[in-house]
Amino acid sequence: SCFGELCPCGNNDLLAGCANSTSTGAELFALGSTSLTEDDLVLGVRGLPAGAPALVFFSNTTTQAFFWDGVLCVGGGTLSRTGRIDRPRLASSGGEARWGPGLLSSPGMAATSERLYLQAIYRDPFSACGSGVNVSNALEFDLIP
Repeated sequence: SCFGELCPCGNNDLLAGCANSTSTGAELFALGSTSLTEDDLVLGVRGLPAGAPALVFFSNTTTQAFFWDGVLCVGGGTLSRTGRIDRPRLASSGGEARWGPGLLSSPGMAATSERLYLQAIYRDPFSACGSGVNVSNALEFDLIP
């Protein structure tokens, strides 16, 4: 839902998050379903710098603001419910990291159906704007029973 448009230092990538040191943005993607019963959702990020630590976080609200080398699209406001998905992962030599399945039953995730917004944050020591941190595009989906 939120892609690398109008990035902080002109590092736009309309297909993913704002461009990083790989010259493209990091793309958050989902495989499986958003069914709480099935709990087969797998989240992944591709286009990361090799070895970069990455973390996926979620909220039931959205925002749009510059955030280090990217655009923060997830969270904001005093009524938001936020959290992180599992633990950080290191990107493979091919620039990909994955989480799941079993994410929807993990602590911090919803126990009931609701709309959630997800985004990944990662370290990039040679980042486009020089901050050393960037974010992926954001995803939006409804959890279903």
